[in-house]
Amino acid sequence: MRLSIPHDWQVPKTFRKRLGDSVGRQRAMLAEGHLLLILHEPPVAGLAERTGRLFWRDPEGSWRSKPFGDNPQALMRHVSEFGDRVEQLEKEWQSAASAADYYRLVQTVAPLHRTVRHLYVVLQEARELIPDDRDLINVRDHVGEIERALELLHGDARNGLDYTVAHQAEKQSQRSYEMAVAAHRLNLLAATFFPLATLSSVYAAVFGMMLAHEREHGLHGIHTPQLFWCLIWRQYRDHFHIPDSQSRPDDSHWTGAEIKSCCRLAALLDVPLTQAAHHVVPVAVTASEAVDKLRSWASGRCLSASAPGIFRKDGEPLPKAARRMQRPSNN
Repeated sequence: MRLSIPHDWQVPKTFRKRLGDSVGRQRAMLAEGHLLLILHEPPVAGLAERTGRLFWRDPEGSWRSKPFGDNPQALMRHVSEFGDRVEQLEKEWQSAASAADYYRLVQTVAPLHRTVRHLYVVLQEARELIPDDRDLINVRDHVGEIERALELLHGDARNGLDYTVAHQAEKQSQRSYEMAVAAHRLNLLAATFFPLATLSSVYAAVFGMMLAHEREHGLHGIHTPQLFWCLIWRQYRDHFHIPDSQSRPDDSHWTGAEIKSCCRLAALLDVPLTQAAHHVVPVAVTASEAVDKLRSWASGRCLSASAPGIFRKDGEPLPKAARRMQRPSNN
């Protein structure tokens, strides 16, 4: 964007010749006692192009500006815009809470800081060119304070950004560790469960444990293999701390649930197993009709759990093979 000197400004011709097609850097020009300052407006984040402003001081010490009018306070109003931007950014820094907030703040402060730093250099140069102007000294010192505030703000924003990123990385590392621990525990469970599940499947295949059928009808142990029956007694003896010296009661027609009930009563009442058995009524007695009906239905239809072959109800004869009769052909 081309910056031109107003036609009503009575400035040396050399000033007009030294202005190019673009604003260029901030700078100070001195010719024939006239001082011309070419400064930049406060930058806008995301825009690389800078907008220029002109400030002219004639040999008598009068100031004129574009666009702040003709008075000595024009230059101070220009600098005050930077001070207002600093106050706004400090409020944003105090409310920043995420890495995006701090990054956006850094992106805004950085170009503003560069502009103010160059502005201080130009005002210092103008102070050296016009050493007797007190207004230049005051404005330069004010710009120095703004530059220091922006430097601190930029450092605080960078520190906030670094801390937020490091904190998020630490939290992510902690979550990764917790996930690794959970995965390790899951692997341990799988390493323990699958071999047990395999052994249980093999045991069920060898000894004919019909678990689904037993769970449905509550017949945990009717006509089950003797070895499996001993394992059930061993399990509940150990669970209720019943010594092996106690003899096992008559468990005819008992289920696994009744074995558990007997062991629990023996431990609870502090009596032998044989005495606790008097308080146990097996389901084969309380539901004898239903059990007998189930046995009648299973006879000839299901595999026996205690002997090879098809299950047969006590005393039921084997079915006879049907005789096939051949009728003579009509031909």
